[in-house]
Amino acid sequence: MPYPSHGRRPISLQALSLAWCLLASLSLAQAQDTGPRLSLAYRGNNLWSPGLSAGALWPRPAHPRWALSAQAGAYWDPGSHTATFLQAGWQYRHIWGVKTHYTFGLHPLGRMRSWLPRTYAVLPAGEVQRVRTPGRGYLAPGLSLGLEHQQRWFARLHLLTLFPYNTALLPQIHLAVGYLLSPKS
Repeated sequence: MPYPSHGRRPISLQALSLAWCLLASLSLAQAQDTGPRLSLAYRGNNLWSPGLSAGALWPRPAHPRWALSAQAGAYWDPGSHTATFLQAGWQYRHIWGVKTHYTFGLHPLGRMRSWLPRTYAVLPAGEVQRVRTPGRGYLAPGLSLGLEHQQRWFARLHLLTLFPYNTALLPQIHLAVGYLLSPKS
């Protein structure tokens, strides 16, 4: 017999809210001296699983082409699972044309958590019990390649590698299309 949901928010939304608050507080703390650039994007896993991501870039004053980056987001794979992720790393921008940049990102610090729908387990005594937090956590380092227009839009292709995934690795391709915001213009 299924359990009622009691009107609670899914845990993945709580994790996404927590990650967004962390990014927002970091960007506000750094805004006085480094001028972060914020981003908001549609980010789909394998192009068809809808999701959102938010991020921040902190340019390094001594090396303007390099920036520290952090991203948090979630996507929903219909009929399968919901996933939340948090990544941190570096991004390199190569200027091409007047206001267009090519970007390359290396995100060695990545974490992803999958959240499964209602799941049950059979205990050794033969009883059926609901699993409290179904899903798994993975290390998720990644690479990204992108094109961005200064102070406006961007498109990035992200390659994440989830491990341990069963007994091996699982590469995931994410496409992010979004808008760049710069509080210090």
